[in-house]
Amino acid sequence: MKCCMRSALRVTAAAACTLWLLGAGSASAPKTKREPASQYPSLEAVRDSVLALVRRTVAPLPPKQVVAAPSHFNYWSPPDSVAGYTVRVALKEGPECRADLVGEALMKAGWTPNYQFSADGTDGTAMGYVMKNYFCEVRGRWDGGDDMDTTYVVTSCELIVTCVPWREEDRPK
Repeated sequence: MKCCMRSALRVTAAAACTLWLLGAGSASAPKTKREPASQYPSLEAVRDSVLALVRRTVAPLPPKQVVAAPSHFNYWSPPDSVAGYTVRVALKEGPECRADLVGEALMKAGWTPNYQFSADGTDGTAMGYVMKNYFCEVRGRWDGGDDMDTTYVVTSCELIVTCVPWREEDRPK
């Protein structure tokens, strides 16, 4: 099971490279078909909701292992930084290490994937989600080891969810 995460990431990276080489690029990414309907009254409300969601997703970890703190988020393009909140949890390798579980929980809560903020590799994954006036990036980080070592096993990871106000220029036109 532990080696499956590494293999799945390699397959994902290979598929992304193939699409790029074929000229599909980001145009092939699924488009957000709906504008997120719900809205939070404040960034603090987003923080509290996402913190509870992450705690439920990684249960039965003690709640004190899942912490939220003020942070800054660096947008990819154009380069910019904004204040927000980050929820962090250190995990041992296994199904609870998968950032996609948090993404699925966010979607069930009404968040919409934002494919402009997605990346996968041998040492981590990232995916963006939006809800009306807020953006959250779900990131999983781990030591991917040497790409040539097929026996390497990931033993731990860090799950990071950063939520910030959603910039006007990032909204679909």
